Amino acid sequence: DKYTLSNLVPRTGGAARAKYNQWCYFCLSELEQPLWTRAKHTFALPENKRVPAIKDTALWEFTQAAKVLAQQLDRTDFVLGAEFSAADILIGHTLGWAKAAKIELS
Repeated sequence: DKYTLSNLVPRTGGAARAKYNQWCYFCLSELEQPLWTRAKHTFALPENKRVPAIKDTALWEFTQAAKVLAQQLDRTDFVLGAEFSAADILIGHTLGWAKAAKIELS
């Protein structure tokens, strides 16, 4: 915050920053988390610790969160509205991870 030279992150203390934080945290907790859970139970955990059914649940969780994101992007060009932000970068990277995992994005 002290050295922000761009408009990618809204200034602290305002409504725009609160909305920015909301979407960053949404991405990390609702989009990325089920992707990582699915990945762990696909290749990261030792085979005897993997639970195949968890992958289906994680995919469902991701799909539900992606619907919420899609509803926001149906109304605005970017998650914060008309302005591109670092939240869009974070979300875009996470959706790229989903695409690499062959999860259909609509």
